[in-house]
Amino acid sequence: MRKSTKVTALDPAEHLYEYAQLDAEKRKIEAKMDAEIAQIREKYADRLLKLDRRLEELFDGMLIWAEANQHLFEGKRSLDYPHGVVGYRLGNPAVRLQRGMTTDKVIALAREIAPDLVAIKESLNKDLIIDRRDDLAREGILDRLKIQIVQEDRFYVQPKTEETT
Repeated sequence: MRKSTKVTALDPAEHLYEYAQLDAEKRKIEAKMDAEIAQIREKYADRLLKLDRRLEELFDGMLIWAEANQHLFEGKRSLDYPHGVVGYRLGNPAVRLQRGMTTDKVIALAREIAPDLVAIKESLNKDLIIDRRDDLAREGILDRLKIQIVQEDRFYVQPKTEETT
């Protein structure tokens, strides 16, 4: 149980009244903030869009240049310039299927050639256990599996959303 030194043993209705007032004030402030943030985003949206488009054009141009000048990158991954660095970064390894192959086809082949490359994930079917909990308990299966079905109460406060004054 939580303890608080700031709350006395008053009637819960008094606490709920204050809680509802504070919650309403908080929601008003958040709504005002959201409106102001939306105005700021709108104010700068066009400029940001133009900047993003120009950045993309410049990036694409530098990529085309780099692809046409691969000889400059021989023996190195990047080139240093006064205002920055251009280069290539090696991405993370990824598995890619060859043209015409599907995941199912590759899995079937892997089962024959290298079965350890096929992952088999096992887990409890918790939804089924919950759905069948009465039968499983009656049959003693839950006890034998050392499984408990738990359902906990959680305290909540739900202020009414109309104006509180």
